[in-house]
Amino acid sequence: MKVHLLAKQFPLTPALRGYAERRLRTGLSFARDRIGDVVVRLGDINGPRGGNDKQCHILIAVPGQPALVVRDVQADLYSAIDRAVKRAAHTLRQAVMQRRYLERWGHRNPARPRHAAAEALAVADAS
Repeated sequence: MKVHLLAKQFPLTPALRGYAERRLRTGLSFARDRIGDVVVRLGDINGPRGGNDKQCHILIAVPGQPALVVRDVQADLYSAIDRAVKRAAHTLRQAVMQRRYLERWGHRNPARPRHAAAEALAVADAS
């Protein structure tokens, strides 16, 4: 997993770079062998006006699958990074689980009936 960090409208400090890389590496460590590149764009949407305007945009390249994109906006850049990494990990976990299922079974999981026991009783009563 290779991490690329980009910053817009402000300088990327070593502390911020280290924090973002640490959070990404620990948050996405469960799938590090399945991830290609990770591009993180940090930005200040409103500039000096303030408000909920710190943005963290994460793009994860997974070979053989569409890229995963997560974006979060918060008042604090560190919390935007935390939330975006958490959401990216959740999305990636779902994609990995789906990919494993497809590799194993070769098709999507069909929708299971809600009340399988009730349907089984109905079939048994009908015969």
